[in-house]
Amino acid sequence: MTEIRIITPQSESWGDFQCGDPRIDRKLLTEAEQAKKNLVRLHGLYEGDRLQAVISLEASVLQAPTEVIAKLGGRERVSTLHIEVLSVRASAQRRGYGWRLLEHALGQAKTTSINIGLRTVSLEATGESLAFYEKFGFRGARRPWPDGSWPMWFDLHG
Repeated sequence: MTEIRIITPQSESWGDFQCGDPRIDRKLLTEAEQAKKNLVRLHGLYEGDRLQAVISLEASVLQAPTEVIAKLGGRERVSTLHIEVLSVRASAQRRGYGWRLLEHALGQAKTTSINIGLRTVSLEATGESLAFYEKFGFRGARRPWPDGSWPMWFDLHG
C-alpha cells in the first residue's frame, strides 16, 4: 500500500536515496536542508515504511522568460507553487510514483489557489524529464536556462 505524507527531513537517511541522476540527488539534499529550516515542504510517497519518491513544494513568484509571462496574462509577477525537486528512487522508477506526486502537488495547489491567489505550478525540468512533464500538461519555454534546465509551468486557471 502506498501513502503520500509530509516528510520530517531529520527522519530520513538521505544518503541511501538515489534516483540515478547525481544533479537531482544533490538538489534533494539541499531541499532537505531547506525543509529543516521550514522554507520548503517535502512530501514523500511511501510503500509501506520505505520512501520511494520525494517532491519539494515551495510558495514563490514565477521567474520566467518573457514568452511565459505573456501566456499567463502579461503579468510580470505570478504567484506559483514551485517544485524544486521531484525524485524517484532508482529501484522504484517507472511505477507511476512521480505521476502520483505531481497529481498530489496539483491537488495542493488547486485547493489553496482560490484562497491565496496561486496562479501556477512551476518547475525546471532536465532535458530527460521534459517529455514526462509535457504529458502531464506542463508547458515549457522555447529555450532552456543557461544551466540547461527548462522552465515549465502548469496554469491552474488556464
